[in-house]
Amino acid sequence: MIVTLIWLVIHCRSNNFSRLDCHTEKVQAVSWHPFDHHTLVTGACDSYVRVFDCRTVGQHKKWSVGPGCEVERVVWDHFSPHRLLASTDKGQVVCVDLRLVT
Repeated sequence: MIVTLIWLVIHCRSNNFSRLDCHTEKVQAVSWHPFDHHTLVTGACDSYVRVFDCRTVGQHKKWSVGPGCEVERVVWDHFSPHRLLASTDKGQVVCVDLRLVT
């Protein structure tokens, strides 16, 4: 199990972090939502893109970018805040719409 820790740097105390431990391989990409500052997207070598609301622990949405693919980069679409883009090690770019059911 791979663990991602998100620290609340403003307070600099060890108890101000969220633990995101759902990826099964290393996390290679992390991006905060440009408008909703509690929303974070991660991409990992387990072929999943996961979106978290850091106010609710343990809940997230996930999308697979394809079997055997590693997510190398994730970015939010600034023109359409409910979409993000993920690139893979196979040279693919996947558009994820958060409104779709996972």
